[in-house]
Amino acid sequence: MVAPGRGKCPSSRALLALTAVTLTLLGQLLRHGHAASLYGGEDEVVILEAQAVKALLANSPSAWVVEFYSSWCGHCVSFAPTWRTLARDVRDWELAIRVGAMDCAEEKNFATCADYGIHFYPTFRYFKALVGQFTTGEDYYGPNKELQTFRHIMIDFLQNSTYPNKPPACPVLEPASSFSILSNLGKHQKHYTAVIFETTSSYVGREVSLIFLHFIPNSFLLLHFNKNGGIVSCIKYCFA
Repeated sequence: MVAPGRGKCPSSRALLALTAVTLTLLGQLLRHGHAASLYGGEDEVVILEAQAVKALLANSPSAWVVEFYSSWCGHCVSFAPTWRTLARDVRDWELAIRVGAMDCAEEKNFATCADYGIHFYPTFRYFKALVGQFTTGEDYYGPNKELQTFRHIMIDFLQNSTYPNKPPACPVLEPASSFSILSNLGKHQKHYTAVIFETTSSYVGREVSLIFLHFIPNSFLLLHFNKNGGIVSCIKYCFA
């Protein structure tokens, strides 16, 4: 007897057929998993793969921030636009720090992701420059995964890097004293000097110096922080 208002239970044959269809679909998904990769050649994100990632991160003259993700992870899929935007926004910083990603759902990356101790997705790691050996990097655990937060943390990471792991191309990110600014403005130089007045909590001056890395390799940038107000001006001086 079938209870009123309820359907019949599926037969064993129907369950077997449903299981077979499910396994077939799962097999197709696994075989074509690369098609679900969240980043492609049109993105500024550097796609890292098992055969080269360890040597790349160990010997890179630039620091790295890497997202270890799974292409099947809903959180990773939702976050992907932010990571793409971050990589595009900071592409001019690449001599100092680069943005990468590794898909741990790719079978060829399974062992490498295990070596890096990746258990949750997405996992974000910072890697110092010129370490010369395998390291698992430094985790970012913060709950805030906003675009601006990552930009600021990347700058903090660079500013806190010390010899011999400071990227050779990284500009000086510490603020200059008033004496340094005035003494340099009084000299005849064959380059531009930008002076930015800003609050101690501002990142504008440091971001500008990283952008100048790409556009004006020979520029000389001095930063001056004013605790009493915001940005007053950005002035360029050209000395003959």
